[in-house]
Amino acid sequence: MLQLELCWISHMHADHHLGLLHLLEMRAALKPNGPPLVVVGPQALQRWLNLTIIPDPSPSPSPSPSPSPSPSPSPSPSPSPSPSPSPNPNQALQRWLRTAAAALHTPLYFRFVHCGAAPHDGGVGMAMRRLGFERLAISPVVHSFDAWAIALQHREGWGLVYSGDTRPCEGVVRLGRSLRPKARILVHEATFDDNPGMRREAEQRKHSTVAEALEVAQPDGLTLTTDH
Repeated sequence: MLQLELCWISHMHADHHLGLLHLLEMRAALKPNGPPLVVVGPQALQRWLNLTIIPDPSPSPSPSPSPSPSPSPSPSPSPSPSPSPSPNPNQALQRWLRTAAAALHTPLYFRFVHCGAAPHDGGVGMAMRRLGFERLAISPVVHSFDAWAIALQHREGWGLVYSGDTRPCEGVVRLGRSLRPKARILVHEATFDDNPGMRREAEQRKHSTVAEALEVAQPDGLTLTTDH
């Protein structure tokens, strides 16, 4: 856990990022004064982490002073009560997240880098070199907003592409071709099988099928492993 150098989050869907908080919490518990983990992800992830981890800095409103008693006015018809505003679900979620964050006994430390900035970030570059990687490349993919794939070239000759969730796309193909041909591994999502109904659902939800993942890997001789 403490040997982790960097965490890559490809896009802002819950099944890809919700475990990050627990990871940061465990690192902080093991070594409270340890270095911050480099977290590379979509921009919305930074906002979500700040909302969850950093307490609300806005001061609590001061109570209004009680007015001085005054003589009771003559009875008059009571006005119709105005409807109370509907609760804002986003505000309720924010209050819940801050309450959960306040229960953590140890501060959580991270350094955020947007996926698109990762190849040129000095901290990311140092982490990559410590891990033996000589190059990192990225590409946007066809899934949700601000979703990315990554390619890593190791100094020993092998390379890895991780597609994240996506439709088959040229960006992932280019990343595979950017690696040295000695040993190239493609980790490509294949959420659906290839019957007609599943293929239609893959297209609608911007995912890939097993056959589509193979079609990305085979022309350039990449070794494929599938995931979601």
